[in-house]
Amino acid sequence: MSQLKLKPNGLQYSVPQYGGLGNLQRIIARNKENYKKYFQLGNRVVPSQHPLVQLLQHFSVDITSGSESLFNLVELKARQLASLVNLTSLYNKGKDHLDTVFPESNHHTLFVVPFDNELGLTIDDLSREKVFEQPILSTIFTSSNVQYWDISKLLDSEIRKGEEEFYTAIQVDIHRLVLAYYYYLTDRTLANINVGLTPQHFIFLVLLDYYPVHNESVMLNYTAGDKVFIQDPPFAFTDYSVELTKFVTWKKKQLMSDRLRSFTEYMEYHPTLYKNSGPFINCGKSQMFIQLGWVYTLATLYWLKPYLSYMDYMGYQDPIVEAQLRTFYKLNPAFILNQIKDPYWRNKFHNVYLDLKNR
Repeated sequence: MSQLKLKPNGLQYSVPQYGGLGNLQRIIARNKENYKKYFQLGNRVVPSQHPLVQLLQHFSVDITSGSESLFNLVELKARQLASLVNLTSLYNKGKDHLDTVFPESNHHTLFVVPFDNELGLTIDDLSREKVFEQPILSTIFTSSNVQYWDISKLLDSEIRKGEEEFYTAIQVDIHRLVLAYYYYLTDRTLANINVGLTPQHFIFLVLLDYYPVHNESVMLNYTAGDKVFIQDPPFAFTDYSVELTKFVTWKKKQLMSDRLRSFTEYMEYHPTLYKNSGPFINCGKSQMFIQLGWVYTLATLYWLKPYLSYMDYMGYQDPIVEAQLRTFYKLNPAFILNQIKDPYWRNKFHNVYLDLKNR
């Protein structure tokens, strides 16, 4: 077994419910609404050098393209075009895209394009009415503890460096990206809106939508012991750090008092995660290819550490996971490490690999 990937076991567990969760979710939802209203004003753009801008430009989307033609083009060319802009894909081991999503110059970022149409989407699934039902960008894994609410810091000229290096791997739904841009163009053209039509502006909107997705994924790291950190925004904002800290403290107490029966049950304590983001993200057949599979293996090793630490604390084991890990750790890590092009990501994989192995 050269790769690992977490999957739900299909069982439903009855876990305790936190009494203040509804109020916390309402505060975050209100902040999210104000966040989008504030940053959607004006015509903000990302640089033309942004890899997602370059990817969209390769598809040559315009209002005459037609949704079905674009869908077929993505099916035919997605992997090839992704490799041209150095996204991590079947034909390219990718590169570290600093300063493309997060404002810190030491927040290492991968854009990952799955091998196939991982959700089996058809053109009907990506109609104008359905295309925005799921995010275009989803988190495979993140080591960040920051909840981002100010995307203007990504666009200004100030150079920022975080106190520690973070790593985030983001899965790109190219079908949804290209079709969403096509519908966006046609809708604005029909409404006689002649600004904000460029890929540079549309990718800004995609990143705007991604920050809340990232913030949800960060919740898992708080459960693992990371300190809650919420970025100060420039708009009307209700601080929820106290409520969130109380929720995290409650989760930790529950996890240290009740025996967990599976990783699926562990995830039941994180009810706010997006369906296709985080540990259970759908990667299709990507695991079959070592050029791609290492990203999802890294995520699995990283997300498993806190779960198994809680199990160790309670004096229990997950026999299925432990058996998979014993098989996995028989493999020489060089087999995977040699597939990782970027030295920072190679070092991160090795550290996470050893951290779980030596726990």
